[in-house]
Amino acid sequence: MSKNAVDTVNRPVSRQEMTRRQWIWKEMKRNKVAYLMAGPFMVLFFIFTILPVALSVFFSLTDFNMLQTPNWVGLTNYVRLFTKDEIFLKCCKNTLIFYAPSISGNVYLIWGTLFSGDSYGWVNAWGMKLGLLDAPVLWFQTEEYVMPLCIIVALWTSLGTSFLAFIAGLQGVDRSLFEAGAVDGIKNRWQELWYITLPSMRPQLMFGAVLSITSSFGFGGVVDALCGNPSVNYAGHTIMHHLGDYGGTRFEVGYSSAIAVILFIIMISCNAVIKKALSKVGQ
Repeated sequence: MSKNAVDTVNRPVSRQEMTRRQWIWKEMKRNKVAYLMAGPFMVLFFIFTILPVALSVFFSLTDFNMLQTPNWVGLTNYVRLFTKDEIFLKCCKNTLIFYAPSISGNVYLIWGTLFSGDSYGWVNAWGMKLGLLDAPVLWFQTEEYVMPLCIIVALWTSLGTSFLAFIAGLQGVDRSLFEAGAVDGIKNRWQELWYITLPSMRPQLMFGAVLSITSSFGFGGVVDALCGNPSVNYAGHTIMHHLGDYGGTRFEVGYSSAIAVILFIIMISCNAVIKKALSKVGQ
């Protein structure tokens, strides 16, 4: 056998000479311990995340009430959702207005006391004492006040995990970058913020954005605690309220699954938009 033939036999096969399937299988065998360790998580992730999403997509295309066999209806639920369900469109608007992650039971007590509808509520009491109000206002039972007050409470409760992540990101910024930036022509604090601080904090910003957006689309606890469910004229009704109404009360599983799929698509789209926006920071 010639020397060239021996070298051909002994040399490792390059990535370009293997098919994608062969290369994936080779990497899986090389990292089999890592895959074994990740196996339990992947099984649970499939059962409790991937499978429910797939089932929601399937049921959204059926007429299903949990008692009878699902009846295939195609896109009928989606057509009904966007053309005949006025409450859903209002829920979408209310949900997109919210932007709140953390929720705490003590917050409800504090804000419920502040804006209590009787004369003992702090806002009502001080308003009448200062002559700003003639009579107690039913804050959480008046349509025009529901959303502004819920947003205030939402903003208050958002001062939590995301801010801790931002603080950690600020402390982790390499100070030598500011000196290098000054040499490269950065002249003021705004340029330092845009070209150095924010790009260095991109992972923390992404974490905070995803956490906030995901939590805000599941928002509803504040509205339930302060305004009741449903709120007056559906002023604080969110997509999660609508989903719970059709899925847990009316047992229209097919229609509620269509709502869940739309909510999932909106959440994924918003996260993608935020990721794209953060990638532009510092450019």
